[in-house]
Amino acid sequence: MRQTTLLSFLPLSVIDILFPLGIDVADWFSVLYVSYRQKSEERRVEQEAIIEKQMKEIDDLSRAVSELSAKADEAVRLKDKLDEYKHAIDKLQKTENVIEKYKKKLEEGADYRRQMKVLEEQNQELLNRNKEVEQEYRKVLAFKSLMDSYKEQIMNLENKNSTLAKD
Repeated sequence: MRQTTLLSFLPLSVIDILFPLGIDVADWFSVLYVSYRQKSEERRVEQEAIIEKQMKEIDDLSRAVSELSAKADEAVRLKDKLDEYKHAIDKLQKTENVIEKYKKKLEEGADYRRQMKVLEEQNQELLNRNKEVEQEYRKVLAFKSLMDSYKEQIMNLENKNSTLAKD
């Protein structure tokens, strides 16, 4: 009875089975305890291996997360730079357009200067021609005065001649 009170937690049917077979409950309990300890130890070792494997996976995943976070930060930084470059490209494009307008204006100015030079040359030629014409006019005017004077003299002479011829 003492053994049954020690093992009172066991169901009565187990005691009823073991006792008639002549198996000492304490021996059976000790075998059961050793078996339980071995299984527990095996489960503990298995669980430790699983835990170790999972810890390694956690470390690997943490490392991967760190790397991916760094890459994500780099991607954000690169995207920001890309946005800055796009903005700079827009500014450069506008500047290029302004430069093109100024180039056209400079070319137009150069054309105007060339035209001005041609016109100045033409003007100079016309001024020279005008001087020549004025000089010729003065000569002609002087010659005309001389001619008028000769005409007058001729008329006077003809008048004298006709008066002499009448007399």
